[in-house]
Amino acid sequence: MNIAAGLVGFIGLSGQILQGCNYLCKTFSDAADAPDVIAAASNELGAIRSRLEAFQHLLLEVRASAPAFLRVQQDPAVPLQSCQNAIQKLQSFVDKYTDLSISTASSPGNLKSHKAAFHKAWQKFDVARRGDQLRGYVSQLEAAKSFLSAAQDSIQLAL
Repeated sequence: MNIAAGLVGFIGLSGQILQGCNYLCKTFSDAADAPDVIAAASNELGAIRSRLEAFQHLLLEVRASAPAFLRVQQDPAVPLQSCQNAIQKLQSFVDKYTDLSISTASSPGNLKSHKAAFHKAWQKFDVARRGDQLRGYVSQLEAAKSFLSAAQDSIQLAL
């Protein structure tokens, strides 16, 4: 009976060790991809900002030339605010890790370069650890982008 209980305990421990190894492998992989992920998020922010500026320009045109009933019918503040909130959240996340995309030349034996390399590695692991949060921000940005695009299309159709 004791042997069976020990065997069950060993199998349970082995499963937990395998799960831990799997988690570590995924974390190391995510950490290695962190600079590319931050660069992609930064590029996405640039793209959405240009769409937001185009939408704001369209709104200025509408306010200047549209009949009064159209101005009241469309409420552009909601998609604009949603988009600006999503941009702000993702931008604050990206700003924390901007130095991941900057490569620094290091000379062997230099203490400052070792500290910088350690800091960069720590930031990569922090991005990997906060991957769910980053994906949530990107998802919010995608939803806001869709909302903005739909509002822009409806205003252009009304013109």
